[in-house]
Amino acid sequence: MSSRPPAFVYENNTWSGYSISMVDLLLRNAGCSYSIKKLPFKRAIMYLKNGKIDMLMHVSKFESREKSFHFVGPQYYEYVVLVVSKKSKLDIKSYDDFSQLSRSIAIERGFSYGSSFEKLMSSNKGLKEKIIEVSSFQQMREMLLRGRIDGFLYNIFSYRSDNSKIRDLKAFKIHPFILTKTANYFAFSKVTVNKELLDRLKRAYQTSSKDPLFIDALSQN
Repeated sequence: MSSRPPAFVYENNTWSGYSISMVDLLLRNAGCSYSIKKLPFKRAIMYLKNGKIDMLMHVSKFESREKSFHFVGPQYYEYVVLVVSKKSKLDIKSYDDFSQLSRSIAIERGFSYGSSFEKLMSSNKGLKEKIIEVSSFQQMREMLLRGRIDGFLYNIFSYRSDNSKIRDLKAFKIHPFILTKTANYFAFSKVTVNKELLDRLKRAYQTSSKDPLFIDALSQN
């Protein structure tokens, strides 16, 4: 497991974390000032589309989103991996191997596993038939501890944002087979960010990407 700190932490009216540091460096290099607003992700996407906010971190690039957002990056790569028991001897080397599992693989209902995973689910019947949705991470954890599933899927990325889940993952291991790898970006509203500002942000990204902070973010876990 990665020892990197979480993506963002809000304590004592102050924001910190790797992603906050990345945004700070990027915007300083672009000559921009900023303030941070805490929003649920779905609402933040809507606000970004409408120009109520200017920027959002950790955004997957979809064709439909490119109509409303400028994408600068990538910011980091996220990986959908299979979490299994430490005693597991599952030999998975391809997607076809999932259809041979004796038990199901759990995913957390309402949790995003990225656009690449959605495409994989729609195209791979053997994998899709083994997937079951459950209501929470803790439910997946308990099911795996009790041997009711072969494992569960987890969207793991360079900047951990939930320390409680990281602690719980220590009871298991991550299978070496990576299901998907997806780039996530800094997204900017096309309503409020014009071409001149976008060009500044792109130049700032090129400068920032040479900083150890960005180099570490883009390295594999």
